[in-house]
Amino acid sequence: MFDSHYPVTFRFKEKNKDDSTITSHIYHFYCNKNQKYVIVVDEYPEGFFVIQFYLWKHKKNKNKYLIKAGSNSSNVKVISTCLHIMLVFLKKYPNASFAFQGILDPKEQDKPICVNQRKSQRYRIYEYMVSSRISSAVFHHATYEEENAYLLVNKRDKRENIVQIIENRYLSYLR
Repeated sequence: MFDSHYPVTFRFKEKNKDDSTITSHIYHFYCNKNQKYVIVVDEYPEGFFVIQFYLWKHKKNKNKYLIKAGSNSSNVKVISTCLHIMLVFLKKYPNASFAFQGILDPKEQDKPICVNQRKSQRYRIYEYMVSSRISSAVFHHATYEEENAYLLVNKRDKRENIVQIIENRYLSYLR
């Protein structure tokens, strides 16, 4: 499904600095431009994972998830690499659900070419790739445009309130 992804290396896991109930799994990879990326997979105790990535050189920048790699980067392959990591976690946790967020850059809203000024470029790419590559037979797809968040709610998770659990725990943090 995601044949075209970069090889990734698991580096370590640690308790999240802002919330000790969340475990952050850290992966590294290099793209073909020899740029080093970091994928952070935050594991929530409620059984869902949030996947984010940034360029290594921006690791100390508070806006690291907002900074774009530039027009010459391999955005699709980078996101395919994130989706590949998602499949790795799905094998280990078959009932897991996943979330992605494409943070909206305030500068993006001012561009006249911006198709939808409420959706970030990264979110639009997530939305397109996830909706076209992840089956709705396994996951319920939920989009939250105001938060630029995309949820994949695992249909194997039989908890009736799983969507509400994720909304209360993760989306409420974004609002």
